[in-house]
Amino acid sequence: MDFPSRPAVSCEIPTGLLAALGLEMAEVMREPRDFLIVVNHAAIVENLKPDIAALAKIDMGIGGAIITAAGENDVDYVCRFFAPSEGIDEDPATGSIQCTLVPYWAGRTGKQTFRVQQLSSRGARMWCTLVGDRVKKRSLVKRSFIYKGPSTSNLRSLLLERAPILPGPTIAMSPGSRATRRKVTAQTFRHKLCTYRRPSARSFGAGTSNDSA
Repeated sequence: MDFPSRPAVSCEIPTGLLAALGLEMAEVMREPRDFLIVVNHAAIVENLKPDIAALAKIDMGIGGAIITAAGENDVDYVCRFFAPSEGIDEDPATGSIQCTLVPYWAGRTGKQTFRVQQLSSRGARMWCTLVGDRVKKRSLVKRSFIYKGPSTSNLRSLLLERAPILPGPTIAMSPGSRATRRKVTAQTFRHKLCTYRRPSARSFGAGTSNDSA
């Protein structure tokens, strides 16, 4: 992604904005589309539980509220994005808000390239770079999932039946299968059943995806 930057400037705080976000104090700025709210710690961003109904009543034009703080360890900054007035309670992975966040953090830190973590329930990770008056972003979104398929024993039998015949150890098939014996490699049976785990501000796994708003 390569978009024009949208730096935020100081503004008056809309009545009820901080209360709807569950914040007592924060630095508030605005760019042409969104409000930028800066807090002191990544944990505040991660644990934020805004009143979505109250937030939806605040006049934010066509935009929403970006919440950000400095990151920890190998994360330069963290963020979340809420736009309930536009039908988006919370966007899980928002590339467009980096057009505001990157120039803000560049001015604050003097850096040009940032490793970013969006702390939505799904979680998203990005590389962002400020190049002149443009922001370039590369997504590193790590997906987790809850497996809802067959039981592991049935899945193993299914893999055995559908596996290609390859050089490797001979493995006995389960009763009732179309073949009684078949040659397959041990790699055929490798599968991973994952349960969702919300990423914290201190973790930064690798992965790739093209998902972003």
